[in-house]
Amino acid sequence: MMAGNKLGQTPPHSACSRGHVNEVDYLLRSSLDSDRLGDGIDVDINLRAADDTTTLHIACEEGHADVVQDLLQAHHIDVNAQATFLGSTPLHVAAKKGHVRVVWALLQFEHTNAISPGAVGTTPFHSACYKGRRSVVECFLRHMDDKGIDMNVENAFGQPGFHIACSMNHIEVVESMLEFLHGDSSKNVTFDPNLQDMHGSTSLHMLCEKGATEMIQHLLRSQHTRAVINLNTRNEDAQTPLRSSDT
Repeated sequence: MMAGNKLGQTPPHSACSRGHVNEVDYLLRSSLDSDRLGDGIDVDINLRAADDTTTLHIACEEGHADVVQDLLQAHHIDVNAQATFLGSTPLHVAAKKGHVRVVWALLQFEHTNAISPGAVGTTPFHSACYKGRRSVVECFLRHMDDKGIDMNVENAFGQPGFHIACSMNHIEVVESMLEFLHGDSSKNVTFDPNLQDMHGSTSLHMLCEKGATEMIQHLLRSQHTRAVINLNTRNEDAQTPLRSSDT
């Protein structure tokens, strides 16, 4: 077992943080030799640091795509390890940070769970929508079928990704999702921008309540939106989006 520093980080943690791919390669090879020969350096690639993160979490946090690729080849790598804080997997971390190359590598890996819920039911897709990471959102959309990503999955507050992106005023993310809805017909698209949250409110209800004029105008004027957004959906108070703006 390798000794850690005061943060509980072992040499593999530190190498991943710095993005030293050659050092990571050496440690992984040494670990493989140890398994085969019974000696050498004992490297637990899934060992947790003091903050409960693994080497893969750290590489994803820093956006070191080459290191991530190496780690994914390691024996017994736990690609879906959840840190105690927020229950984040490496994919959550990469999505939140906007590291699209890392997200792509993780989604290409067959054992990655792309829909793992973290705190309050937040999936990696939700994290990307919340932070406005357009390129990452588009990466998830391209992998929707093969990784079982459902754009309608809601967090603990009944909010799907579209709702979350609207709430944060991420216009470009919303536009990408709407373009996808009207795009490749070969995809099994089930995206519904009129989904209602735990209070029966749609994204448009929420925007009207906030007085988010720019976002409302964008949604209603977009060529991808006109025949999609339902203006007459009622929330738990029997209010349409227009009526909710008066409260």
